Amino acid sequence: MTFRFTAKTLFGATALLGLGAMLANAQDTSRARPRSERRLPISKESPGEVVLRTDTVMIYRTDTVQLTRRIVDTVHVTRTRIDTVIPRLPAYHYPRGFYAGAAGGFSTPDGSIYIPNSTGGTAQIQLGWQNAKQVFGGRLDWNGAWPGPDSRFSRFQGQASLQNFSLSAKAQWPFNFGGNTYKAKDDPCEPAKTYTRGPYLRFGLYAIGGFTYTSYRNLPIRVDELTGDNFALINGDSVVVINDLNRREFFDANGRLIDVDGRRVALFLPGDDNWHSRGGWNAGGGASMYWGHAELFVEARVMGMNPSHASAARQVPVVLGLNWY
Repeated sequence: MTFRFTAKTLFGATALLGLGAMLANAQDTSRARPRSERRLPISKESPGEVVLRTDTVMIYRTDTVQLTRRIVDTVHVTRTRIDTVIPRLPAYHYPRGFYAGAAGGFSTPDGSIYIPNSTGGTAQIQLGWQNAKQVFGGRLDWNGAWPGPDSRFSRFQGQASLQNFSLSAKAQWPFNFGGNTYKAKDDPCEPAKTYTRGPYLRFGLYAIGGFTYTSYRNLPIRVDELTGDNFALINGDSVVVINDLNRREFFDANGRLIDVDGRRVALFLPGDDNWHSRGGWNAGGGASMYWGHAELFVEARVMGMNPSHASAARQVPVVLGLNWY
């Protein structure tokens, strides 16, 4: 005979065994606490006596504390980086447009005013227009010259003075020393700008020339012939004053000087205090150096005119000046 056990069979058997154990435990009276059915009265022991009773009460309290704390830390981080940077220099704008300036130096007489006059001081004021990079320009200037008197002629007149007013054209050749030039177009709406790196100097060599109007007084001049009633000076080893213009032994048929005692002499007219004027010319050149809005220059010119009854008279002023654009 074979017994077969299934899960349901085992579960049912287990449940029956548990139920039986519970019923048996409930019927066991040996472990039950005896209880009295009589109540005990509670009363005061004596009149007026207070019975103290202490009750223990436990109170539970829960407090919620929120602590808000904000901490701000500033951290500085230092980083060292070595870069090779070539800064872009701003565009250098050379002087251009109108300028004004002044100059001073010395003036040397030549030609028919050479012997009775010597080198003296000169001053100049000029106005002009030209760009530093431009070849052609123009200038208007006043030049005053005060030649030194020759000792043999100084007693015949006062201080000689010449006032020269010149309108001239000017042509220059500008060039740079040092520096590297390049162009950069930083703004697409603006034209390209020219930049220069390194040391640089802007120089110029120029030529100048034009018309000169000269006024003079107290200026002794060597003349070729006697004219009018003015007296003249015969210059041999000494100065001889000729007051009588009828002494024709000194002149030929054309009024020109001839030899006096076998010596060739020269005829001079002393200067007078009246102003005399003549038109003439000027030509010369110079060198200049630019920086900022200024131009420093040195210049030499020849100013020529033709006095009456005399060969050409020339002045050679040499000046150092400054122009401001």
